[in-house]
Amino acid sequence: MAMRRIIYFLTLTVSFGLFLWWEDYIVHLLFYFLILLPFSSLAVSLPLCFLLRCRVEFPEVTAAKNREVTLRLHLRNRYPVPAPCVRATVICENELGSFGTMVKQKLRFPVGFASESQIPVALTFPFCGKLSVRIKYLRVCDLLGIFSLPVLHRDPFSACIYVLPDQQELECTAESGADLGQESTVYSDKKPGNDPAEIFRLRDYRPGDHPHAIHWKLSARLNRLTVREFGLPLNVSVRFLFELDQDANLRQADQLLEAFFSIAAFQVEQGMILTVHWLRTRKSDRNAADEDTLAETLHSLLSLPSAPNSCRALSAFSRGEIPPGCHLIYLTAAQSTEPSIALLEELLQNGTCRRVSVLTAGGEETLTGLRELPNSEVYSLSGGILSAGLEEMRV
Repeated sequence: MAMRRIIYFLTLTVSFGLFLWWEDYIVHLLFYFLILLPFSSLAVSLPLCFLLRCRVEFPEVTAAKNREVTLRLHLRNRYPVPAPCVRATVICENELGSFGTMVKQKLRFPVGFASESQIPVALTFPFCGKLSVRIKYLRVCDLLGIFSLPVLHRDPFSACIYVLPDQQELECTAESGADLGQESTVYSDKKPGNDPAEIFRLRDYRPGDHPHAIHWKLSARLNRLTVREFGLPLNVSVRFLFELDQDANLRQADQLLEAFFSIAAFQVEQGMILTVHWLRTRKSDRNAADEDTLAETLHSLLSLPSAPNSCRALSAFSRGEIPPGCHLIYLTAAQSTEPSIALLEELLQNGTCRRVSVLTAGGEETLTGLRELPNSEVYSLSGGILSAGLEEMRV
């Protein structure tokens, strides 16, 4: 646009010089024509500010990290004059942690008269989170490319997409309620156990089955040996606590969510029920027992803002009414661990937690005090989830 303006003013200057020194009506006519030309172009293009419509959308609700995602800009021109150049600035902002991460991309494209256009924009997101994409400074140029006019549109030019963390295949040790001496009323629908209070399924007898497992009455009625498989009581005491303070960065938040998603997906595959706690404007929690509820929980965490003070979520958790004997999996990226150590010791001493697993994305200096806690284990995610040794965790 700047070059077009320079060319126009140079042409107008030359025409004005000829107008002063050349007494010819054609030169005068050319000078007047050059003066009126941009205003005519502006008058013709002005309705585009009101008759040009734009909306943005993603073809999918979710996306994977480091994979190209196509943002579609749908433009509709209801004016019988083309828009030779439409300028737009696409701004992508990650709502995870409120870190203010923003990516700008400038676009230029034409739109024909009385037509619809679809402009694909390729985007790649290196970290997980809820990505809000909006169009700022949507402007249309006149036919000469001298004036830039804002497009007046009441509808917001925005769309959002959830970029999911990577899921690592973990083979943790799953604890059952019977192993912990818990009286659980929730049983697995994935595999049998040894609790005769619940029947997992009935099946035909196989060589090696214990005689006590044979259902004699049903076997006599069916005229074949039928075996009862007992239920497996689930460990429903696993609780995740997600802490994201202002000292953390987006990479650390990504590591915490990747660890949570990998462990939680393993538990859901085992038929276990888990509870996730986090702090937004107030304390929130949600139970996850299947892939749908886990996805809903993950979507809430992907837009979790960072807390201004350290250990706010842990402090709110310690004041809540939590059944005793839970296994707390505490995910944090805090650089200072002194407040969290005191709160975790209190939870262990009063019996709220029978065991604590701390997953930290902070530096090595944050691990010293945490490793001295009784009935606890600490896993460092600073080198990546695969090197953290999460396969040794008992959940």
